[in-house]
Amino acid sequence: MSIATTRRHVAALASQGRVSREHGVAILTPNKPGAVTTPMPQAKDTTIGVIVAHNTYLEIVAEALRREASRRNVRALVEVVRSSEQIEAAHHRLRRAGCFGMVFAPEWGTPEDVDRPLPFRADESMPVVLAGRDVDMGHPLFGVDSVVADHAYAIRLAVEHLHRLGHRRILFAVMAGAFTSRLLSERFDAECRRLTLPTLRPALTTPGLGGSFEAILTSITEHEATAIIVHTETRALDMVREMRRHGWRVPQDCSVVGYDDLVGPVDGIGLTTVSPPKHQLAYEVMSLLMRRHARMRAGLDAPPVTHVRLLPDLVVRDSTSVVDISRR
Repeated sequence: MSIATTRRHVAALASQGRVSREHGVAILTPNKPGAVTTPMPQAKDTTIGVIVAHNTYLEIVAEALRREASRRNVRALVEVVRSSEQIEAAHHRLRRAGCFGMVFAPEWGTPEDVDRPLPFRADESMPVVLAGRDVDMGHPLFGVDSVVADHAYAIRLAVEHLHRLGHRRILFAVMAGAFTSRLLSERFDAECRRLTLPTLRPALTTPGLGGSFEAILTSITEHEATAIIVHTETRALDMVREMRRHGWRVPQDCSVVGYDDLVGPVDGIGLTTVSPPKHQLAYEVMSLLMRRHARMRAGLDAPPVTHVRLLPDLVVRDSTSVVDISRR
């Protein structure tokens, strides 16, 4: 690198407050606690923005997006957000950073969250892809490309697996406040009706971190359930540990199916779990984003809005087994 080029780079860094110049040397300026460093604008067509909710599943998708972008020689700037105010601020920072496209992966714990105004529009000049979340036809983001895991199919996989093993009395527990909870509960009830299984009770709610599973264990006993599906996988693992502390055998006394497949076997627990596609979801998101951007750059008509729905898998491990015939 020539001296002139080096001076230009140092001057650019100094103008952003990232270095200070003293007597022919450049000294890196440390970030102040809590400060946000805005990335330097990159050359056009080299950077995308990713706004992702503080959510384990979505953050894994975001990391997969970062790798997939890198494979395509594109840099992904990831902003993890916890509120609608942070979404707007993150969008502003990523636009300033020169991003040519945006990926949005929100949490949306309530219907009100879904309807909250967003800094994205279906007709925005910069392509936007909605990742991991479904919206109804009346939502402003219905008009953008999206990629989701088919959660309805995921519940069918779990219920059919237990049904094949002879289970007829199955309970379901969801995580309170999760975006997919209502959909999963409705789909579970529909699958029970389809297979003429008894609806033992409305969906249970898993406790928060460190909470007690006593109410769920009591419900299993009262309803003589032989299996339970638990959203999410981490809650299911905690419940299996609680079962063991109470002297229950899994799967002999109760089969357990988790949801997400983020952790894998731990503490000797090989949990049967629904596994939504995460890395393939990232691949499809990048493909849609790059396709739309390439057509815009070439002055061609925009491609039709595309909604991709990916089917999850069921990973069968040790926490499910054929039901004891005496308990049917």
